[in-house]
Amino acid sequence: MNSRDMWYSSDGTIKKQREDTKVQILKSSFKGNINYETVYKDFDEDVIYDTWIYDEASTKKDSEQKNIIMYPYQTIRQGEYIHWNNDIWIVRGIDNQYDYLQRGMINRCLDNTLNWVDEYGLHKIPIFSESKVLRDPLLDNNRVFLIDDSMEGYIQKNEETLRLAQNMRFCFGISSVYKSLEIVDFYIDNTIKLLFKKDEKISTDDFDTLIAYNKNYSFSIEPTTPSGIIEGNIGDIYKSEANFYYDDVMQDIDIEWAIDDEVIAEVDTNGIITFNSIGVATLTASYNGLIDTKSIECSVITQSEFYIIEPDVDKVIMGEIEEYTIIKTLGGVTIPLNSSITCSELKDTFVFTVVDSNTYTIENITELDFNITVTVEDLDTTEIIEKIYRLRTW
Repeated sequence: MNSRDMWYSSDGTIKKQREDTKVQILKSSFKGNINYETVYKDFDEDVIYDTWIYDEASTKKDSEQKNIIMYPYQTIRQGEYIHWNNDIWIVRGIDNQYDYLQRGMINRCLDNTLNWVDEYGLHKIPIFSESKVLRDPLLDNNRVFLIDDSMEGYIQKNEETLRLAQNMRFCFGISSVYKSLEIVDFYIDNTIKLLFKKDEKISTDDFDTLIAYNKNYSFSIEPTTPSGIIEGNIGDIYKSEANFYYDDVMQDIDIEWAIDDEVIAEVDTNGIITFNSIGVATLTASYNGLIDTKSIECSVITQSEFYIIEPDVDKVIMGEIEEYTIIKTLGGVTIPLNSSITCSELKDTFVFTVVDSNTYTIENITELDFNITVTVEDLDTTEIIEKIYRLRTW
């Protein structure tokens, strides 16, 4: 190795050592900086990034703009959404002059997201936007003209936003509609630039949801009952459906179902509802941001009553005594029973006793092989229930 090679080798080693030292100093003091902030990116709250966020200068601007510096060796990319200070910011520029430290310029997105519906559902995209301006090239004073009815916007380029098309309409604020004139998705990294022109409002523009009319669509739980409520009795099964029509064509979609109170009713992934107990709940169907709800009312079965005799033992062994209780249920709920209880035949070999209107006993004294029938009549409904018991030696 000659002296020149030794010089460059030594110089490179020293440079690397100095950079490593600088990085260590940055890391050790990073969180103590007055501009230290934590953020997350692209709606992923599980991954937190350490940053510095600060102003370039104290000049008044129409839109908020900040600088962001990432923790050493953490990266940032143009077009990423930065979630900080309860707002969403979009990265507009990147400074990559250092290998270990990235600096970016971020702009705060509007409170008004860019909303539209297509065959894939509802989309709400954060957008940074500002008024469109023109500069007169013939004037030396660089005079700027503001065009009040046009707007320039920036959004992240991804699979969702690449489906945007020219002449789509969007709601802004409480009464403004803008139409996309140009969609530029090829020269800014990870970013789409949009040019808008103010458009006339129409009656089908929805400023409550900030969704402007582009094509007809509807999303609803079917069938729609006259009362608007899905009704059923305890134990009933009901098949619910939700249909999404876009541009008057029904779409083949996967629905997510939920019920806010599963004590009252449950719903599976296929929309099948099982009614569990008396009450009212809310059924929700959703598809990619589209949501419809319907009330569910669960009531008791009013057409018929059910009777249970406990214990479920139909044989009484000689020398034993069994006590039986009759339970009347209405829709799975126990209700009072006023009954008359009789036995088909009486003999000295066994004892049949009515304890009260819901209870009786059978005692096998010496009966070896004999069947008896106990009849219960519901005095309120005249319903008859019969139960056969076997009196046996063993």
